[in-house]
Amino acid sequence: MLGWLLLAAELGRWDRCGRRPQLWWRDDDAQAATPALLRLIDETAADAVPMALAVIPEGLCPSLAAHLNSRPRISVMQHGADHRDCGAFERPSQFSGDATPDQVAARLRRGWALLEGFEHRLAVYVPPWNDLKPNVVQGVEAAGLRGVSGWAGWAGRRRVDAHLDLLRWQPAPRFVGRARFLRRLRRALAARRIAQRWDQPIGLLTHHLNHDDAAWAFLKALLAFRPLRRSAQWRAADELFDLKPAAGQAQP
Repeated sequence: MLGWLLLAAELGRWDRCGRRPQLWWRDDDAQAATPALLRLIDETAADAVPMALAVIPEGLCPSLAAHLNSRPRISVMQHGADHRDCGAFERPSQFSGDATPDQVAARLRRGWALLEGFEHRLAVYVPPWNDLKPNVVQGVEAAGLRGVSGWAGWAGRRRVDAHLDLLRWQPAPRFVGRARFLRRLRRALAARRIAQRWDQPIGLLTHHLNHDDAAWAFLKALLAFRPLRRSAQWRAADELFDLKPAAGQAQP
């Protein structure tokens, strides 16, 4: 209970300043309308919280677009090319460091074209494993993608990151824990309040395929937490990136 009480206290400080925290939500690794993805969509529908879904283009199940096109609160972003580790580094990476920006851009353009059936896709690149080496950044620009969503940075021109991962990953994916997640959320809120960077969004990151029962239960509790529902504003990705959905366009 203490974590929830401390979060409510921080939200109260925002209320007294006449400000509303800006939150947004990104879920990664979608390729098909799996039971886990449908559960995520159904369980959050009642809250009408907008969500950005990072979709892997290569190997995409064609039926996924049909499930998402009737849900305008869900935006689609491009999640790499095939989300396979190139095997060139100790940490996983979609692209090797010696891939030229033109080679990166060519793969990204092919991936973007595979997302053509999604009516609410945004020309935003979500790097697998949050890897944004210089050649990848240059390739994203060369491909014509207009935004990037990585990890843990301050929002700027055409970049809006995620900051709060619902999971921990070593030695295997599992819920990060209520106390740890709430502490991180509280600290992110306090940092923005102290710096008076009121409009800096805080990004929730989920991975529907890897949720355990504890993660599902906590996510439901977080969305239902009354002080958060009253104080915070959940922002849609198209608003944050100032982009319109690019349905039907072959290129960004």
